[in-house]
This record gives sequence, C-alpha cells and structure tokens, in this order.
Amino acid sequence: MTDISIEKLIERFFNKGGRINKFYLHLPHRKPVLVYLNGWYGGLNIRVAITKALAGQ
Repeated sequence: MTDISIEKLIERFFNKGGRINKFYLHLPHRKPVLVYLNGWYGGLNIRVAITKALAGQ
C-alpha cells in the first residue's frame, strides 16, 4: 500500500469506519499515531498505523 497516496489511504480508512486518535490531529506529529478500526492500531506515522489497521481487519 505504499504506492497509494496518503489522501486515498485515509479516505479508504474512513469509508470502512476508521477513526484517527484526536490527539494526533492536535499535537505535533512527533508522537506515534493511534487509529481505530475494530480495535486500536499504532504506528510511527499515519501511513503505518492505517496500513496495520486495514490489514488486521
């Protein structure tokens, strides 16, 4: 999934009912990211976290 743009990846994630941790959206992006899609998934950046969540579905 690394060839998909981040915008399309986030759109696909939201269409499946995913949510991004609100703290990620308000704080500098130096902290790990948490996303929710039938469970919490984390990653070093938004792409890694969403890819894990979509793969673990």
